[in-house]
Amino acid sequence: MATGTVSSVTGDVFQQIATTTVTSGSEVNFTSISGYKTLMVVFNRATLAAGNGLWLEFNGDTANNYGYTTFNGTATNSYFYACVLTAASGADIYSGNAVIKDVNNTSIVKTVESTTNANSNGSAGRGSGTWNSTAAITSVKIYTFSTFTAGAFTLYGIAA
Repeated sequence: MATGTVSSVTGDVFQQIATTTVTSGSEVNFTSISGYKTLMVVFNRATLAAGNGLWLEFNGDTANNYGYTTFNGTATNSYFYACVLTAASGADIYSGNAVIKDVNNTSIVKTVESTTNANSNGSAGRGSGTWNSTAAITSVKIYTFSTFTAGAFTLYGIAA
């Protein structure tokens, strides 16, 4: 049997900021975010009624300020009004994460990379894109056009 030693970690480390568990509703909001250069949203067993997947929105921006592409197998889809965690239209259970970079940098647009897995059919997807704003991110909303019936959402950050 192999054994290993774990030593302390220094440098850029994700710290848990907040966790929300849902059993109903259509959105999860993390607000008053400050002091982080990178954020990561982790969702675990997010269970949706039939609907339109999971979406990310920053600072309440609902305008056409997003450039996001998802890759699911051979399909590629582009979205322009939100970042997509998963764009599936049926009821399912999703787990995954999205990493948002340069959160506090007011000189450049924000980039997002996501990975998602659907429980029922084992499909996995990736996405990447931008929020075309130089504003610092102070709030993150995860939402569905359907309703949540279960799931946990955790926000992590790397301090600036």
